[in-house]
Amino acid sequence: MSTPSPSRNPGDAWRLSAWLLFLVFLTSHSFLSYASLAPWQKALVMGAGLLLPFVLALKSASHPLLNPGSRDRDPFPRFPLWAMGAVLLAAVFIRFYRLTRLSGWPLMDEGLTGFLAMDQAEKWKWDLFGGMTQVPSLFYWTLSFPFKVTGPSLRSLWFFPALLSFLTIPIAYWAVLPFGGRSRAWVGAALFSLSFWPFYLGRFCTPHVLLVGWEVLTLSLLGYWAKAGSEPLRRRRTMLLGLATGIGFYIHFHWVVMAFLVSLAVFGNIFFQKTRPWRLGLFFALPVLLLALPLLAVGFHEKTGNYLSMLWTLKKGFDGRAQWESCREYFSGLFWGVQTPRFIYKPFWGGFFNPLLDSSIGLGMVELFRKGPSKRALWTAAALFFFILPAWLTQELEMFRLVLLLPLLLFLALEGLGLLLEETTPSRRVLVLALFLAVSAGLDFYHLLGP
Repeated sequence: MSTPSPSRNPGDAWRLSAWLLFLVFLTSHSFLSYASLAPWQKALVMGAGLLLPFVLALKSASHPLLNPGSRDRDPFPRFPLWAMGAVLLAAVFIRFYRLTRLSGWPLMDEGLTGFLAMDQAEKWKWDLFGGMTQVPSLFYWTLSFPFKVTGPSLRSLWFFPALLSFLTIPIAYWAVLPFGGRSRAWVGAALFSLSFWPFYLGRFCTPHVLLVGWEVLTLSLLGYWAKAGSEPLRRRRTMLLGLATGIGFYIHFHWVVMAFLVSLAVFGNIFFQKTRPWRLGLFFALPVLLLALPLLAVGFHEKTGNYLSMLWTLKKGFDGRAQWESCREYFSGLFWGVQTPRFIYKPFWGGFFNPLLDSSIGLGMVELFRKGPSKRALWTAAALFFFILPAWLTQELEMFRLVLLLPLLLFLALEGLGLLLEETTPSRRVLVLALFLAVSAGLDFYHLLGP
């Protein structure tokens, strides 16, 4: 049962302003997402409606807050089973509705993926890199199994990523559990079920959908690893985390960034312990290195990386102005949309996140940093920076290069939503949460099926 909201306190400046800050963010994000604004008007809205309130919120958050013991640690209400079932049915519907009719024909990337999977289904090959892009082959290998069972078709081509997108939902629930109760985990899974970017991603047969699912799984293992108590349990979870991190190299080149951040969390945790159990680090490092070695050996032998070299931006002929515009469009595409006639896996009505989620992410950022640079806040800030590098360090726009940000930003939205519920009377929390999820899902369903 949720505990009553704590009494108001003059020093509780941040928590008293959560709803007001959310409404300011919501208004600003709505204008930036859906209104036709001149560049100077966009700059004014971003400065006065987003940046200034964010800085003021961080400043007020530095004041003395309520005793942490008196805060409502789990403001998320329990929903009945029928509500959870309704969310899952909606998740199934939006992922499989008009499976072969929403898109007229596979994109070039999907055609290449389907060809490699068909070739693999006909005769198994242990090629570790596939196609002209030389992407690691795990996704092609797994897609070859449904092709072998049902035969190659548009239905099987698009059914597989939609299924992977749906299967990530229970993993998302499991990933949130170490950071809160079951109610919080259920809401986290609901955000993953009903938000535009996760189910839009499942509409394309590319390795990115498997990359996100494996990222969520690895983050969940990292969370359970951090909570491990006994030494034997900690060793088992460390080895399991190492295996998951090593397997990720076989999905996409982006995983190098993810593996670096997981390693940073593991060895940083070991370094700050008094005993510094370096042997524990071997349980993590050995599986990672042993799984990465075959890829490194084949990559050096076959001189893999020509496509990446072509995309790399920091080389002769570098155009700083064009790259700045590209970086700006990448950031804008997350929250407000991309101004380009090309497809580039972009959102078509606002950004990948609707204004409600944009505003919740902003609240989550304030909550993360309001107590200063904790280890968790520093790791999250590092992850946000490194996850965006695959996009910022390559030429042209391709919005799925930002895909590693997806789970992290949804987790920040969950944190921001928790702050709103903390400031809501316990008897009204179910209504507020239901309205938030319903309106957010409605906007995102329309985004997919309308524009």
